Amino acid sequence: MINARRLLACAAGYLLCVAVLHGSVLAHLGTRVLGGAFVGGIFVWETSWFSHCLRASVNPFFTRQLMYPMGVPVVVESPWNALLGVLLSFWTGPYRAVNVLFLGNYVLSGVAMAALALELTDDGAASFVAGFFFMFCQYALAEHILGHLHESTIYPLPLLFLGVLRLFKGRRGSWVLVTAGLALTCLSSAYLMLEGVLIGLPVFLFLARRELAGPRWGVAWRQMAASAAAVAALTAFAYLPVWLRRRDFVGGDGFFSLSVLSFFDFPAWHPSPWIQALRLHTAGLVNPAAIDPARPDRTDFAFRSQPENLLGFFGLTLPALLAVGWKRGALRRRGPWLGLAAAGAVLALGPRLQWAYAGGRLPLPYALLELAGPLRAFRAPARMIVLSWVGLCALAGCSFAAWTRDWKPGTRAACAAAVLLSFSWEMGLSVLGRQCAAAEPSGVFARLRQDPAPGAVLELPVSISGSGEVSVNSEAFMLREPLYGRPLVVGRPVRYTDDSLDFCMTKPLAFELTHPPALEALYAAKPSPARLRALARAGRAAFAKAGVRFVLLHTRDGFISALDRRLDSELLRASLGAPVEADPDGSLLFEVR
Repeated sequence: MINARRLLACAAGYLLCVAVLHGSVLAHLGTRVLGGAFVGGIFVWETSWFSHCLRASVNPFFTRQLMYPMGVPVVVESPWNALLGVLLSFWTGPYRAVNVLFLGNYVLSGVAMAALALELTDDGAASFVAGFFFMFCQYALAEHILGHLHESTIYPLPLLFLGVLRLFKGRRGSWVLVTAGLALTCLSSAYLMLEGVLIGLPVFLFLARRELAGPRWGVAWRQMAASAAAVAALTAFAYLPVWLRRRDFVGGDGFFSLSVLSFFDFPAWHPSPWIQALRLHTAGLVNPAAIDPARPDRTDFAFRSQPENLLGFFGLTLPALLAVGWKRGALRRRGPWLGLAAAGAVLALGPRLQWAYAGGRLPLPYALLELAGPLRAFRAPARMIVLSWVGLCALAGCSFAAWTRDWKPGTRAACAAAVLLSFSWEMGLSVLGRQCAAAEPSGVFARLRQDPAPGAVLELPVSISGSGEVSVNSEAFMLREPLYGRPLVVGRPVRYTDDSLDFCMTKPLAFELTHPPALEALYAAKPSPARLRALARAGRAAFAKAGVRFVLLHTRDGFISALDRRLDSELLRASLGAPVEADPDGSLLFEVR
């Protein structure tokens, strides 16, 4: 039975934990952005863009602020977060709005799981443990660090399963909770809709059919069908722009599956040196092709950028607690939750069994889902592990309740603290506060903002492959774009189109600056001064005609090799002259004259 006072106590505890871990971000809420080093910049830019469109009454689904001058379609990746972000940004600005949403996701995820655990155990301490496990689970941490605001919005899942339990028990207001759970799950992201509504909910209902059977069986099913129909209509409308343009988008169409070893590996961000040394020998999660002794900067990034394939680590604390609960009989008649956890783990392995990074030949159940055409555009397999976390965290609450129910309150509190501290160390929570990026108005950005003449900005370094794949570091350009408000020649939206890249693919100087192989080939051939002058003349003319007035080079961007950053600087100086502004952080601003 859910007790409001217990739930409020859990919420207060979670707020305190988040405040302690993210104190540095809370102290600079408008200049440091959670996940901003990765995809977080997309959501900052989207919040700014949608707010502008609402004020100016312009079409929000196409913009020339990115991929200038060609422009790019804009789709709402997460309708729920977009709505909240726009509303918050009216009072706080885009940076604070996105930070509040990220931090709120932590707390709401914990509270939602605590509410589910309260329904199952009627135990406040056990519910706090279950919520803590869920809010700081490996899945949530990885998505927060990567800046996936939409995919870190996982609190709708416990709400959905809680609503289903209460609906079949005939509890008051349960239909509203089911409808809200369905709507939030579908509108938070297409991934969560796939994982929670299309896969998780049917699996749970099938496994729990006996437990849910009762006098209200028929009524509950009719109410659920009505909720599903209403939410389906709302979801179809919200994602209509995605559906209309889905065949045009490129980028982001790879599968990300877990390996068996991913369940035994520690987080990529774990602060312990000996844990990181151990990870170097597991070879479970890092693509061997990305390891190049001659390019230590890229190799380091390969190790740091693998959390998408690290979503399956459960640690030892959680399984140990479940083992105690099993021995105490707490997991008897909890088959639906065990089944949900198992289904998530198996589906997260993807269509083929992988021991380490290399795929095997043994087909797995996800291979059936792979037959569905639209799923080929989803990096979905690894994300299925969120279903395992829902099931295991609910079971963790049941286990802790059965293990400690007869203990004195002080002893129970000490045991809970020990369990949570052990889990916190395994998940590397002590370094969470550092997983952010600065978005401060330095001299370069002040110059861009204050210059009265219009003109777009080409931010570098960036790498565009021959197939049109744009390097992910360009997402940081989107993070800083609201500081000066000028159009970006390269900015990586949720998806982009082939013609969006036309300027960088066809125009002189722009092509060399954005294609490292071409740049390296240019200087390997030892170009003559006459050739460089001709390239500079044609490049300046193309830039001026397109309305590109500035080039901003970040010389310390570790994603692109030091060689390519140096060559970018040399070519810019040869083509545009000395930089007109330089910041201590290595940002050089060149003006097209």
